[in-house]
Amino acid sequence: MSLRRLGRLTPQLARGMSAGVNTFINFVPQQEMWVIERFGKYHRMAEAGINIVVPVVESIAYKKSLKEMAMDVPSQSGITSDNVTLNIDGVLYIKVVDPYKASYGIVDHTYAISQLAQTT
Repeated sequence: MSLRRLGRLTPQLARGMSAGVNTFINFVPQQEMWVIERFGKYHRMAEAGINIVVPVVESIAYKKSLKEMAMDVPSQSGITSDNVTLNIDGVLYIKVVDPYKASYGIVDHTYAISQLAQTT
């Protein structure tokens, strides 16, 4: 069964989508922000609308979706103090607020959020 049919995040969405083809005039869709690098170093954020990116000098490093995403937390079993076994699962709703930190602050922000939810 594919991840799309299960309703989980695809690996492409988990990594922040692949970087696009760099043309001079780029149209950034609504609810997305693109991270633009100049000579391999962070330069600016491209917001929704028309953006000019110089092909040789600048590159689109990351494309981040600003939409809210649902993420399934795998079920876990636990034992209470009175020896009752529980099975717990959950759903996380995540939304990228700062694309810069989601791109450069951590390797995989969705994995980190999932691990944080499972340990607390």
